[in-house]
Amino acid sequence: MSKRIALLLLVTALSAAAIYGYFIYPSQQAEDVLDDFLASNPFITASEHGPVVYDVAKGDLKVEKLRISLSAPRSVSLEISLLEAEGISTETDSLTGINNLTLRGIKILTPTGAHRIGEIFATEVKIDTNVLDPAQNITIANIAQAIMSRSVQVTGVKILVKKKAAQISLNKIHLTDYRKGILDAFQIEGLQAREPNAKSYFSLETLTMKDLDARQALRVLSENRPLSLDQLWARNITLSSFAFQDDDRVPIAVISEIQIKRGNFVGNWPQTANFSMRDMEINTSAATDAVDTSMLRALGYETIQLSTNLMQEWEPEAGRLRLTDGALILNSGGTLSYSFDFNDVDAGFFEAGPMPVKVLGLKMEAAAIGYQDDGLLERIIANSATRSGLSPQQAKTQLLENIRVALSGSPLAPMTDEISIALTELLNKGGKIALTARPDTSVSFANLLQKALSGEVDALQTLNLDVRYSRP
Repeated sequence: MSKRIALLLLVTALSAAAIYGYFIYPSQQAEDVLDDFLASNPFITASEHGPVVYDVAKGDLKVEKLRISLSAPRSVSLEISLLEAEGISTETDSLTGINNLTLRGIKILTPTGAHRIGEIFATEVKIDTNVLDPAQNITIANIAQAIMSRSVQVTGVKILVKKKAAQISLNKIHLTDYRKGILDAFQIEGLQAREPNAKSYFSLETLTMKDLDARQALRVLSENRPLSLDQLWARNITLSSFAFQDDDRVPIAVISEIQIKRGNFVGNWPQTANFSMRDMEINTSAATDAVDTSMLRALGYETIQLSTNLMQEWEPEAGRLRLTDGALILNSGGTLSYSFDFNDVDAGFFEAGPMPVKVLGLKMEAAAIGYQDDGLLERIIANSATRSGLSPQQAKTQLLENIRVALSGSPLAPMTDEISIALTELLNKGGKIALTARPDTSVSFANLLQKALSGEVDALQTLNLDVRYSRP
Protein backbone atom coordinates (compact mmCIF):
# COMPACT_ATOMS: atom_id res chain seq x y z
CA MET A 1 0.00 0.00 0.00
CA SER A 2 2.87 2.42 0.72
CA LYS A 3 4.02 2.19 -2.92
CA ARG A 4 0.52 3.08 -4.15
CA ILE A 5 0.43 6.17 -1.94
CA ALA A 6 3.91 7.08 -3.18
CA LEU A 7 2.70 6.89 -6.80
CA LEU A 8 -0.19 9.22 -6.04
CA LEU A 9 2.14 11.70 -4.35
CA LEU A 10 4.56 11.46 -7.28
CA VAL A 11 1.91 12.28 -9.92
CA THR A 12 0.46 15.13 -7.84
CA ALA A 13 3.89 16.59 -7.15
CA LEU A 14 5.05 16.40 -10.79
CA SER A 15 1.83 18.00 -12.02
CA ALA A 16 2.10 20.81 -9.49
CA ALA A 17 5.74 21.30 -10.43
CA ALA A 18 4.87 21.52 -14.11
CA ILE A 19 2.06 24.05 -13.56
CA TYR A 20 4.26 26.04 -11.20
CA GLY A 21 6.88 26.17 -13.92
CA TYR A 22 4.43 27.58 -16.45
CA PHE A 23 3.56 30.68 -14.50
CA ILE A 24 6.69 31.89 -12.82
CA TYR A 25 6.76 34.31 -15.77
CA PRO A 26 3.09 34.58 -16.82
CA SER A 27 3.85 37.26 -19.38
CA GLN A 28 5.63 34.70 -21.56
CA GLN A 29 3.81 32.31 -23.80
CA ALA A 30 2.59 29.30 -21.86
CA GLU A 31 4.16 26.82 -24.25
CA ASP A 32 7.56 28.53 -24.11
CA VAL A 33 7.48 28.56 -20.32
CA LEU A 34 6.57 24.87 -20.27
CA ASP A 35 9.42 23.99 -22.62
CA ASP A 36 11.89 26.05 -20.57
CA PHE A 37 10.82 24.35 -17.37
CA LEU A 38 11.06 20.84 -18.81
CA ALA A 39 14.46 21.52 -20.35
CA SER A 40 15.97 23.10 -17.22
CA ASN A 41 14.84 20.53 -14.66
CA PRO A 42 17.80 18.19 -13.89
CA PHE A 43 15.52 15.25 -13.03
CA ILE A 44 13.79 15.27 -16.43
CA THR A 45 15.77 13.38 -19.10
CA ALA A 46 13.23 13.69 -21.93
CA SER A 47 9.85 15.33 -22.54
CA GLU A 48 7.25 16.16 -25.17
CA HIS A 49 3.72 17.50 -25.25
CA GLY A 50 0.82 18.35 -27.51
CA PRO A 51 -1.06 21.66 -27.79
CA VAL A 52 -0.88 24.12 -24.87
CA VAL A 53 -3.68 26.68 -24.44
CA TYR A 54 -3.77 29.38 -21.75
CA ASP A 55 -6.68 31.81 -21.36
CA VAL A 56 -5.16 34.77 -19.53
CA ALA A 57 -8.52 36.41 -18.77
CA LYS A 58 -10.05 33.32 -17.15
CA GLY A 59 -6.82 31.87 -15.83
CA ASP A 60 -7.53 28.53 -17.53
CA LEU A 61 -4.76 26.20 -18.77
CA LYS A 62 -5.04 23.13 -21.01
CA VAL A 63 -2.17 20.80 -21.96
CA GLU A 64 -2.61 17.67 -24.07
CA LYS A 65 -0.41 14.56 -24.29
CA LEU A 66 2.29 15.49 -21.78
CA ARG A 67 5.11 12.91 -21.56
CA ILE A 68 8.01 13.13 -19.11
CA SER A 69 10.93 10.78 -18.40
CA LEU A 70 12.59 11.12 -14.99
CA SER A 71 15.94 9.91 -13.70
CA ALA A 72 15.42 10.57 -9.98
CA PRO A 73 14.54 9.36 -7.44
CA ARG A 74 14.36 6.42 -9.87
CA SER A 75 13.67 5.85 -13.55
CA VAL A 76 10.04 6.84 -14.19
CA SER A 77 8.09 7.60 -17.36
CA LEU A 78 4.94 9.70 -16.92
CA GLU A 79 2.19 10.31 -19.49
CA ILE A 80 -0.84 12.57 -19.00
CA SER A 81 -3.42 12.65 -21.79
CA LEU A 82 -5.01 15.86 -20.58
CA LEU A 83 -4.10 18.43 -17.93
CA GLU A 84 -6.63 21.18 -17.19
CA ALA A 85 -6.36 23.96 -14.62
CA GLU A 86 -9.26 26.39 -14.11
CA GLY A 87 -9.14 29.70 -12.29
CA ILE A 88 -5.37 30.02 -11.94
CA SER A 89 -4.30 32.90 -9.69
CA THR A 90 -0.85 34.46 -9.58
CA GLU A 91 0.93 36.98 -7.40
CA THR A 92 4.23 38.71 -8.17
CA ASP A 93 4.85 36.37 -11.10
CA SER A 94 4.23 33.22 -9.05
CA LEU A 95 1.38 30.72 -9.09
CA THR A 96 -0.61 30.89 -5.84
CA GLY A 97 -3.81 28.94 -6.51
CA ILE A 98 -6.06 26.91 -8.85
CA ASN A 99 -9.83 26.60 -8.47
CA ASN A 100 -10.03 23.19 -10.16
CA LEU A 101 -7.22 20.91 -11.36
CA THR A 102 -7.96 17.88 -13.55
CA LEU A 103 -5.54 15.22 -14.82
CA ARG A 104 -6.90 12.48 -17.10
CA GLY A 105 -5.49 9.36 -18.72
CA ILE A 106 -2.36 9.02 -16.57
CA LYS A 107 0.20 6.29 -17.25
CA ILE A 108 3.23 5.68 -15.03
CA LEU A 109 5.99 3.29 -16.07
CA THR A 110 8.59 2.30 -13.46
CA PRO A 111 11.19 -0.50 -13.26
CA THR A 112 8.75 -2.49 -11.11
CA GLY A 113 5.61 -2.17 -13.21
CA ALA A 114 3.06 -0.19 -15.22
CA HIS A 115 0.36 1.85 -13.53
CA ARG A 116 -2.71 3.76 -14.76
CA ILE A 117 -4.93 6.40 -13.21
CA GLY A 118 -8.18 7.39 -14.87
CA GLU A 119 -8.51 10.85 -13.37
CA ILE A 120 -7.25 13.11 -10.60
CA PHE A 121 -9.55 16.02 -9.69
CA ALA A 122 -8.53 18.61 -7.09
CA THR A 123 -10.47 21.65 -5.87
CA GLU A 124 -9.38 24.89 -4.19
CA VAL A 125 -5.70 24.24 -4.71
CA LYS A 126 -3.42 26.78 -3.03
CA ILE A 127 0.37 27.00 -3.17
CA ASP A 128 2.70 28.56 -0.61
CA THR A 129 5.33 30.10 -2.88
CA ASN A 130 7.64 30.74 0.06
CA VAL A 131 8.32 27.00 0.25
CA LEU A 132 9.19 26.69 -3.44
CA ASP A 133 12.35 28.30 -4.82
CA PRO A 134 12.63 28.05 -8.61
CA ALA A 135 16.40 28.34 -8.31
CA GLN A 136 16.57 25.13 -6.27
CA ASN A 137 15.79 21.55 -7.26
CA ILE A 138 12.12 20.94 -6.51
CA THR A 139 11.54 17.70 -4.59
CA ILE A 140 8.38 15.74 -3.92
CA ALA A 141 8.55 16.67 -0.24
CA ASN A 142 8.79 20.45 -0.62
CA ILE A 143 6.14 20.51 -3.37
CA ALA A 144 3.73 18.41 -1.28
CA GLN A 145 4.38 20.62 1.75
CA ALA A 146 3.68 23.76 -0.29
CA ILE A 147 0.29 22.60 -1.59
CA MET A 148 -3.12 22.83 0.04
CA SER A 149 -6.39 21.52 -1.38
CA ARG A 150 -9.94 21.28 -0.11
CA SER A 151 -10.51 17.96 -1.89
CA VAL A 152 -8.59 15.56 -4.16
CA GLN A 153 -10.33 12.62 -5.85
CA VAL A 154 -8.49 9.92 -7.77
CA THR A 155 -10.48 7.38 -9.80
CA GLY A 156 -9.79 4.37 -12.00
CA VAL A 157 -6.44 3.29 -10.55
CA LYS A 158 -4.81 0.13 -11.94
CA ILE A 159 -1.37 -1.08 -10.83
CA LEU A 160 0.69 -3.94 -12.27
CA VAL A 161 3.80 -5.13 -10.40
CA LYS A 162 5.91 -7.07 -12.91
CA LYS A 163 8.05 -9.07 -10.48
CA LYS A 164 5.06 -10.75 -8.79
CA ALA A 165 2.64 -10.28 -11.70
CA ALA A 166 0.40 -8.70 -9.07
CA GLN A 167 -2.58 -6.63 -10.20
CA ILE A 168 -4.21 -3.95 -8.08
CA SER A 169 -7.21 -1.77 -8.87
CA LEU A 170 -8.95 1.03 -6.97
CA ASN A 171 -12.31 2.65 -7.65
CA LYS A 172 -11.56 5.87 -5.80
CA ILE A 173 -9.03 7.63 -3.57
CA HIS A 174 -10.31 10.72 -1.76
CA LEU A 175 -8.19 13.21 0.17
CA THR A 176 -10.08 15.77 2.26
CA ASP A 177 -8.66 19.10 3.40
CA TYR A 178 -5.01 18.51 2.47
CA ARG A 179 -2.72 21.05 4.19
CA LYS A 180 1.00 20.81 3.42
CA GLY A 181 1.29 17.09 4.17
CA ILE A 182 -1.50 16.89 6.77
CA LEU A 183 -4.95 15.56 5.86
CA ASP A 184 -8.29 15.62 7.59
CA ALA A 185 -9.12 12.30 5.92
CA PHE A 186 -7.67 9.86 3.39
CA GLN A 187 -10.06 7.27 1.98
CA ILE A 188 -9.69 4.38 -0.47
CA GLU A 189 -12.78 2.71 -1.95
CA GLY A 190 -13.16 -0.51 -3.91
CA LEU A 191 -9.65 -1.96 -3.69
CA GLN A 192 -9.05 -5.32 -5.39
CA ALA A 193 -5.70 -7.10 -5.64
CA ARG A 194 -4.50 -10.36 -7.11
CA GLU A 195 -1.16 -12.11 -6.74
CA PRO A 196 -1.23 -15.17 -9.07
CA ASN A 197 1.76 -16.80 -7.36
CA ALA A 198 -0.22 -16.91 -4.12
CA LYS A 199 -3.39 -18.04 -5.96
CA SER A 200 -5.54 -15.62 -4.00
CA TYR A 201 -7.55 -12.43 -4.34
CA PHE A 202 -7.84 -9.60 -1.86
CA SER A 203 -10.55 -6.95 -1.69
CA LEU A 204 -11.36 -4.01 0.55
CA GLU A 205 -14.54 -1.94 0.46
CA THR A 206 -13.10 1.10 2.24
CA LEU A 207 -9.92 2.19 4.04
CA THR A 208 -10.23 5.46 5.94
CA MET A 209 -7.46 7.33 7.74
CA LYS A 210 -8.43 10.42 9.75
CA ASP A 211 -6.11 13.13 11.06
CA LEU A 212 -3.29 11.84 8.86
CA ASP A 213 0.21 13.35 9.04
CA ALA A 214 2.23 12.34 5.96
CA ARG A 215 5.11 14.80 6.35
CA GLN A 216 7.62 12.23 7.58
CA ALA A 217 6.56 9.85 4.78
CA LEU A 218 7.14 12.63 2.23
CA ARG A 219 10.64 13.25 3.54
CA VAL A 220 11.45 9.54 3.38
CA LEU A 221 10.08 9.37 -0.17
CA SER A 222 12.20 12.33 -1.29
CA GLU A 223 15.32 10.68 0.10
CA ASN A 224 14.53 7.51 -1.88
CA ARG A 225 14.24 5.43 1.29
CA PRO A 226 11.70 2.63 1.87
CA LEU A 227 8.30 3.94 2.90
CA SER A 228 6.21 2.15 5.54
CA LEU A 229 2.71 2.82 6.83
CA ASP A 230 4.17 3.53 10.28
CA GLN A 231 5.42 6.79 8.78
CA LEU A 232 1.85 7.79 7.89
CA TRP A 233 0.64 8.85 11.32
CA ALA A 234 -3.16 8.73 11.57
CA ARG A 235 -5.24 9.00 14.71
CA ASN A 236 -8.02 6.81 13.37
CA ILE A 237 -7.74 4.01 10.78
CA THR A 238 -10.78 1.99 9.71
CA LEU A 239 -10.96 -0.89 7.21
CA SER A 240 -14.39 -2.16 6.17
CA SER A 241 -15.34 -5.41 4.38
CA PHE A 242 -11.83 -6.81 4.16
CA ALA A 243 -11.86 -10.12 2.21
CA PHE A 244 -9.53 -12.88 0.97
CA GLN A 245 -10.65 -15.23 -1.80
CA ASP A 246 -9.08 -18.29 -3.39
CA ASP A 247 -8.29 -18.65 -7.09
CA ASP A 248 -11.93 -19.57 -7.81
CA ARG A 249 -13.15 -16.47 -5.91
CA VAL A 250 -14.44 -18.59 -3.03
CA PRO A 251 -14.20 -16.50 0.19
CA ILE A 252 -11.48 -17.72 2.56
CA ALA A 253 -11.87 -14.98 5.16
CA VAL A 254 -14.05 -11.88 5.42
CA ILE A 255 -13.55 -9.19 8.09
CA SER A 256 -16.43 -6.83 8.74
CA GLU A 257 -14.29 -4.06 10.26
CA ILE A 258 -10.82 -3.32 11.61
CA GLN A 259 -10.30 -0.11 13.56
CA ILE A 260 -7.13 1.42 14.99
CA LYS A 261 -7.24 4.57 17.12
CA ARG A 262 -3.99 6.24 18.20
CA GLY A 263 -3.13 9.12 20.53
CA ASN A 264 -0.21 11.55 20.55
CA PHE A 265 3.18 10.19 19.53
CA VAL A 266 6.37 10.21 21.58
CA GLY A 267 9.19 9.34 19.19
CA ASN A 268 7.93 6.55 16.92
CA TRP A 269 5.08 5.29 19.10
CA PRO A 270 1.67 6.56 20.32
CA GLN A 271 1.01 6.95 24.02
CA THR A 272 -2.45 5.42 23.63
CA ALA A 273 -3.83 3.02 21.04
CA ASN A 274 -6.88 0.83 20.59
CA PHE A 275 -7.10 -2.04 18.10
CA SER A 276 -10.34 -3.84 17.35
CA MET A 277 -11.45 -6.35 14.75
CA ARG A 278 -15.13 -7.17 14.39
CA ASP A 279 -16.59 -10.34 12.88
CA MET A 280 -13.79 -12.07 10.97
CA GLU A 281 -15.50 -15.03 9.30
CA ILE A 282 -13.25 -17.87 8.10
CA ASN A 283 -14.46 -20.56 5.73
CA THR A 284 -12.80 -23.72 7.08
CA SER A 285 -13.47 -25.69 3.89
CA ALA A 286 -11.53 -23.16 1.77
CA ALA A 287 -8.23 -24.13 3.40
CA THR A 288 -4.98 -22.75 2.00
CA ASP A 289 -1.43 -24.01 2.22
CA ALA A 290 -0.69 -21.38 4.86
CA VAL A 291 -3.67 -22.18 7.14
CA ASP A 292 -4.57 -25.69 8.34
CA THR A 293 -8.24 -25.72 9.34
CA SER A 294 -8.64 -29.50 9.65
CA MET A 295 -8.90 -29.31 13.44
CA LEU A 296 -11.67 -26.70 13.23
CA ARG A 297 -13.59 -28.85 10.78
CA ALA A 298 -13.16 -31.84 13.10
CA LEU A 299 -14.79 -29.75 15.84
CA GLY A 300 -17.81 -29.14 13.61
CA TYR A 301 -17.01 -25.60 12.50
CA GLU A 302 -17.82 -25.05 8.82
CA THR A 303 -17.15 -21.37 9.43
CA ILE A 304 -15.75 -19.60 12.45
CA GLN A 305 -16.31 -16.00 13.45
CA LEU A 306 -13.67 -14.14 15.46
CA SER A 307 -13.54 -10.70 17.04
CA THR A 308 -10.71 -9.13 19.00
CA ASN A 309 -9.85 -6.00 20.93
CA LEU A 310 -6.79 -4.57 22.69
CA MET A 311 -6.01 -1.23 24.36
CA GLN A 312 -2.51 0.09 25.00
CA GLU A 313 -1.38 2.85 27.36
CA TRP A 314 2.26 3.93 27.47
CA GLU A 315 3.65 6.42 30.01
CA PRO A 316 7.10 7.36 28.61
CA GLU A 317 8.26 9.30 31.68
CA ALA A 318 7.36 6.47 34.08
CA GLY A 319 8.41 3.77 31.59
CA ARG A 320 5.13 1.93 32.12
CA LEU A 321 3.31 0.03 29.36
CA ARG A 322 -0.17 -1.38 30.00
CA LEU A 323 -2.10 -3.72 27.69
CA THR A 324 -5.74 -3.84 28.80
CA ASP A 325 -9.12 -5.13 27.64
CA GLY A 326 -7.43 -7.76 25.49
CA ALA A 327 -9.96 -10.21 24.12
CA LEU A 328 -10.19 -12.88 21.43
CA ILE A 329 -13.80 -13.96 20.92
CA LEU A 330 -14.85 -17.09 19.03
CA ASN A 331 -18.59 -17.12 18.34
CA SER A 332 -20.14 -20.37 19.64
CA GLY A 333 -16.76 -21.13 21.19
CA GLY A 334 -15.45 -18.94 23.97
CA THR A 335 -13.58 -15.78 24.93
CA LEU A 336 -9.88 -15.51 25.79
CA SER A 337 -9.17 -12.34 27.78
CA TYR A 338 -5.80 -10.92 28.86
CA SER A 339 -4.02 -7.89 30.28
CA PHE A 340 -0.37 -7.10 31.10
CA ASP A 341 1.53 -4.38 32.97
CA PHE A 342 5.21 -3.78 32.14
CA ASN A 343 7.81 -1.32 33.41
CA ASP A 344 11.16 0.07 32.21
CA VAL A 345 9.73 0.54 28.69
CA ASP A 346 11.40 3.54 27.05
CA ALA A 347 11.18 4.93 23.50
CA GLY A 348 14.04 2.67 22.40
CA PHE A 349 11.79 -0.37 22.74
CA PHE A 350 9.68 0.83 19.79
CA GLU A 351 12.60 1.60 17.49
CA ALA A 352 13.89 -0.72 14.77
CA GLY A 353 15.24 -4.07 15.93
CA PRO A 354 14.25 -7.72 16.49
CA MET A 355 10.90 -7.45 18.29
CA PRO A 356 10.86 -11.05 19.67
CA VAL A 357 14.12 -10.34 21.52
CA LYS A 358 12.71 -7.08 22.89
CA VAL A 359 9.51 -8.76 24.08
CA LEU A 360 11.51 -11.38 25.98
CA GLY A 361 13.27 -8.52 27.76
CA LEU A 362 10.04 -6.90 28.96
CA LYS A 363 9.68 -6.75 32.75
CA MET A 364 6.23 -7.80 33.89
CA GLU A 365 4.57 -6.19 36.90
CA ALA A 366 1.19 -7.92 36.59
CA ALA A 367 -0.74 -10.20 34.24
CA ALA A 368 -4.20 -11.69 33.96
CA ILE A 369 -5.39 -14.37 31.52
CA GLY A 370 -8.93 -15.72 31.48
CA TYR A 371 -11.11 -18.05 29.43
CA GLN A 372 -14.92 -18.06 29.38
CA ASP A 373 -16.44 -21.04 27.62
CA ASP A 374 -19.33 -20.80 25.18
CA GLY A 375 -19.42 -24.31 23.71
CA LEU A 376 -15.84 -24.94 22.56
CA LEU A 377 -15.02 -27.39 25.36
CA GLU A 378 -18.14 -29.43 24.62
CA ARG A 379 -17.03 -29.71 20.98
CA ILE A 380 -13.53 -30.78 22.04
CA ILE A 381 -14.90 -33.48 24.38
CA ALA A 382 -17.30 -34.77 21.71
CA ASN A 383 -14.52 -34.97 19.11
CA SER A 384 -12.21 -36.76 21.55
CA ALA A 385 -14.94 -39.27 22.42
CA THR A 386 -15.63 -39.99 18.76
CA ARG A 387 -11.96 -40.57 17.92
CA SER A 388 -11.24 -42.74 20.98
CA GLY A 389 -14.51 -44.68 21.11
CA LEU A 390 -15.25 -43.46 24.64
CA SER A 391 -18.36 -41.90 26.08
CA PRO A 392 -18.29 -38.09 26.53
CA GLN A 393 -17.95 -38.49 30.30
CA GLN A 394 -15.07 -40.96 29.90
CA ALA A 395 -13.36 -38.62 27.43
CA LYS A 396 -13.75 -35.74 29.89
CA THR A 397 -12.26 -37.80 32.75
CA GLN A 398 -9.33 -38.85 30.56
CA LEU A 399 -8.68 -35.25 29.49
CA LEU A 400 -8.58 -34.05 33.10
CA GLU A 401 -6.19 -36.85 34.06
CA ASN A 402 -3.88 -36.00 31.13
CA ILE A 403 -3.86 -32.36 32.24
CA ARG A 404 -3.03 -33.34 35.82
CA VAL A 405 -0.09 -35.49 34.67
CA ALA A 406 1.21 -32.69 32.44
CA LEU A 407 0.95 -30.14 35.27
CA SER A 408 2.75 -32.36 37.78
CA GLY A 409 5.86 -32.40 35.59
CA SER A 410 5.84 -28.69 34.81
CA PRO A 411 6.87 -25.53 36.69
CA LEU A 412 3.20 -25.28 37.71
CA ALA A 413 3.46 -28.54 39.69
CA PRO A 414 2.82 -26.86 43.09
CA MET A 415 -0.54 -25.63 41.75
CA THR A 416 -1.64 -28.94 40.20
CA ASP A 417 -4.56 -29.51 42.61
CA GLU A 418 -5.77 -25.91 42.44
CA ILE A 419 -5.74 -25.79 38.64
CA SER A 420 -7.26 -29.27 38.28
CA ILE A 421 -10.20 -28.37 40.53
CA ALA A 422 -10.88 -25.17 38.56
CA LEU A 423 -10.69 -27.02 35.22
CA THR A 424 -13.02 -29.76 36.49
CA GLU A 425 -15.61 -27.14 37.43
CA LEU A 426 -15.20 -25.45 34.02
CA LEU A 427 -15.62 -28.71 32.08
CA ASN A 428 -18.63 -29.84 34.12
CA LYS A 429 -20.49 -26.56 34.58
CA GLY A 430 -19.13 -24.09 32.05
CA GLY A 431 -18.28 -20.58 33.22
CA LYS A 432 -14.91 -18.86 33.44
CA ILE A 433 -11.41 -19.65 34.68
CA ALA A 434 -8.88 -16.89 35.41
CA LEU A 435 -5.12 -16.96 36.07
CA THR A 436 -3.49 -13.87 37.57
CA ALA A 437 0.14 -13.07 38.38
CA ARG A 438 1.46 -10.24 40.54
CA PRO A 439 5.16 -10.77 41.37
CA ASP A 440 6.76 -9.03 44.34
CA THR A 441 9.24 -7.45 41.92
CA SER A 442 8.96 -7.16 38.15
CA VAL A 443 10.41 -10.08 36.22
CA SER A 444 11.33 -10.47 32.53
CA PHE A 445 9.92 -13.14 30.24
CA ALA A 446 13.49 -14.15 29.36
CA ASN A 447 14.27 -14.82 33.02
CA LEU A 448 11.10 -16.89 33.49
CA LEU A 449 11.76 -18.88 30.33
CA GLN A 450 15.35 -19.59 31.33
CA LYS A 451 14.28 -20.91 34.73
CA ALA A 452 11.50 -23.02 33.26
CA LEU A 453 13.80 -24.60 30.66
CA SER A 454 16.43 -25.35 33.31
CA GLY A 455 13.84 -27.40 35.23
CA GLU A 456 13.49 -25.18 38.29
CA VAL A 457 10.21 -26.38 39.76
CA ASP A 458 9.72 -23.20 41.80
CA ALA A 459 10.41 -20.95 38.80
CA LEU A 460 6.90 -19.51 38.82
CA GLN A 461 6.39 -19.26 42.59
CA THR A 462 7.74 -15.71 42.63
CA LEU A 463 4.87 -14.68 40.39
CA ASN A 464 2.27 -15.13 43.17
CA LEU A 465 -0.03 -16.98 40.78
CA ASP A 466 -3.72 -17.33 41.57
CA VAL A 467 -6.29 -19.51 39.76
CA ARG A 468 -10.01 -18.94 40.15
CA TYR A 469 -13.18 -20.40 38.72
CA SER A 470 -16.46 -18.48 38.43
CA ARG A 471 -19.88 -19.85 37.54
CA PRO A 472 -21.61 -18.82 34.29
